[in-house]
Amino acid sequence: MDHPKGAGETGNVRLGFDQRVRLEFHGSKISSDGGLLLFRELGEVLGLHDIAGGSLRDTRTGHNRLHSLVSLLRRSLFGRLAGYDDVNDADRLSLDPVMRQVVGGRAVEAKAASASQMGRFETEVLATSGNRSALADLSGQWIDRVHERKPPKWITLDMDSSVSPTHGAQEGKHAINWTRLSCMGMAQNEVRLQLHALPYNLGVFLQGTDLPEELADWSLTSLQTRLIHCLAGDACITEKEIGARAVRYARAITFQLAEVAVSDALFNRIFAAIHRLRSPPVSA
Repeated sequence: MDHPKGAGETGNVRLGFDQRVRLEFHGSKISSDGGLLLFRELGEVLGLHDIAGGSLRDTRTGHNRLHSLVSLLRRSLFGRLAGYDDVNDADRLSLDPVMRQVVGGRAVEAKAASASQMGRFETEVLATSGNRSALADLSGQWIDRVHERKPPKWITLDMDSSVSPTHGAQEGKHAINWTRLSCMGMAQNEVRLQLHALPYNLGVFLQGTDLPEELADWSLTSLQTRLIHCLAGDACITEKEIGARAVRYARAITFQLAEVAVSDALFNRIFAAIHRLRSPPVSA
């Protein structure tokens, strides 16, 4: 129908089979990835993004520097952590309220980087020799930081025999599809591999905190679908989602999270586990 009954200029639709049911579309106010806020908090507590900012070199000039290098890296990593494997969803995610918040900087008040901006960042800026070396070393620096805050009792070496096909064969693997190396250049595929390894480590870092017992046996895939809630094709489990509605006031931003798989009490216990990783205060 061109003009469904009850549909107005606001985009609201009242369904004919039951007039009590109304559909409202709030694309720029609703997010399906509310759990990413916890991972941004984890990165902030550990200072992981500061480490990245000190390691990578910004090769952009002039008007290309709309978003900071660290903001673009956050967009790459948090997108992949939520199940968005490449830049195909960048334009839509640039308006997502949670993604804008976790990216930070100018994205909070405007929007995050577009697909073209993310494409240049991942295939040009990060593909320089110096930045590829920095990315290769970044996971180790992050792991060292986590071990400083919470020394490990043991270390397990997990040898994975998976093949990583490059351009022409696009294969997803488990929660973070690190085998999807579909760029045509080897340098770009090297960058892509590191951009999948880093969010994988973020997920493992959260698993390594003193999580509540209810979450102790959750896999990274479970964290993705139950805590973050990614909308990534068949990986989406809608009955276990954390949808988030952003409400903006003059001096505050409130995210209203749905309680389904994770209650507010459980969310707060995860939050407390993250903050136990803070560095101890320096004595005078």
